[in-house]
Amino acid sequence: TAPQGITKLSGDVEAFGAFAAKAAGALYIPLPGLSGSCLFVFRPEMNKPTVWSGDPSMASVKDRATGIVYPRKNYSDFPVKNSGKCTDWVQVDVDAAIAIGRVLSSVVQ
Repeated sequence: TAPQGITKLSGDVEAFGAFAAKAAGALYIPLPGLSGSCLFVFRPEMNKPTVWSGDPSMASVKDRATGIVYPRKNYSDFPVKNSGKCTDWVQVDVDAAIAIGRVLSSVVQ
């Protein structure tokens, strides 16, 4: 089984939201040679908001009189808080996790 990353644990289990400050996401690492054994690495939530150019929920405006759809008129900064979510797990994270898993497996065996 390959390592798998989750960036928002509370998206799957709501109770995990209480731990987001310390464990918003997790990376599952199987330990080779140790049947059924694994390691979890946790990440805290990111506190940096995503700033959109305008409210993304208002992507278009429909003229009530004509029914014509126009692009939104307001493109001012629109910050969206990333609560309960950690930064994405990238390939270097996965590669490091695989290396750690191999070392741990060799020590335990």
